Amino acid sequence: MNRRIGKRLTRGARGFSLIEVLVSVVVLGVGLLGLAALQVFSSQANQSANFRTQATALAYDMLDRMRVNRNAVLRGAYYTGFGAPAANCGAGTVSEAIADRDLRQWKCAIEAQLPDGKGEVRMPGGTVVVAIKWKDSRWSADAETEFNLTAKL
Repeated sequence: MNRRIGKRLTRGARGFSLIEVLVSVVVLGVGLLGLAALQVFSSQANQSANFRTQATALAYDMLDRMRVNRNAVLRGAYYTGFGAPAANCGAGTVSEAIADRDLRQWKCAIEAQLPDGKGEVRMPGGTVVVAIKWKDSRWSADAETEFNLTAKL
């Protein structure tokens, strides 16, 4: 009688290891998909952080240029809006004013380093605001990111 019970258990347990393998393959597949999604998200976040780092460096570059040429800042020679694109990214002329050259080089650098990059310099109430906008299409097709740096000269 004991032999019959043993044979019945063996017959009923026949595909059990195959089910275990299939379940483990499904679990492994879900884990690998999660890892791939994490890698994609990490790549998006890394590129966005790189754009923000570039914008920060470019804003500080403009502030440094303005600190060197303080008289032109007080005359309003550095103020420009987002709508004004870089005039010419080639070499400037000899008679070009320092502020005009600084703005041209700065706007060219923004356009070269950031996707659809634009820069603005304004001075509301004695404080200089350097603003940079760019499109970060990794998150949304028309998402526009803006970085503002405020300083007293």
